[in-house]
Amino acid sequence: MKRLLIAAVSAMVLTVGLSMEAQASEMSLKEANEVTPDEIFNLARNGYFEDEGIPSHGGLISAYKLGNVTAEDLVSAAIEQNRLSPETLQNRRFVRAVNQYLRSSSNGN
Repeated sequence: MKRLLIAAVSAMVLTVGLSMEAQASEMSLKEANEVTPDEIFNLARNGYFEDEGIPSHGGLISAYKLGNVTAEDLVSAAIEQNRLSPETLQNRRFVRAVNQYLRSSSNGN
């Protein structure tokens, strides 16, 4: 009877442990799928957001200088493509970082 009880408890502990590990892996994958501010800028520059109305290459920088494209626009485009979670648009640090890449590029850096 003791062996049966030990086996049952061991099986429960193993099941709970594997379940927690699977949840942690799923959360890591979700976080890994989210792109960084520099990746957002590079995706835009390379034309990945053209379907969302964001011009690519030199057109991106020109549109930024004219005020026709903002960092919020790039973040919104990434959200539309499921590259970022919708909450990212409320993350001022993230949006400012995207804006810094736009500003640096528009200054020739």
